[in-house]
Amino acid sequence: MTSEAHVVMITAGRVSSEASVPSIVFMALFAAIGLLLALNVKGIADRFSDVIATVTFGVFDAYQTGVYRFIGAGLALFGCIGVAVEVTVGLS
Repeated sequence: MTSEAHVVMITAGRVSSEASVPSIVFMALFAAIGLLLALNVKGIADRFSDVIATVTFGVFDAYQTGVYRFIGAGLALFGCIGVAVEVTVGLS
């Protein structure tokens, strides 16, 4: 066996110490919540709009559901980029 193949076999199961599992989970959660809002699964954006209007005492009452769907798409994009970056850093 060559020395190069031996090094590959030794390091095959190891991960970088910079891989952060909590960061990956946090970003995946961002992506999941964002997708739920963006796709309006079972009217979740409508319910979210109602909850936000109630909790903030009508400050955000004028916003339509489309605004929350747009914010959800941004969260999904942010979460997917975050997961990709964390996995890439972990594998390098």
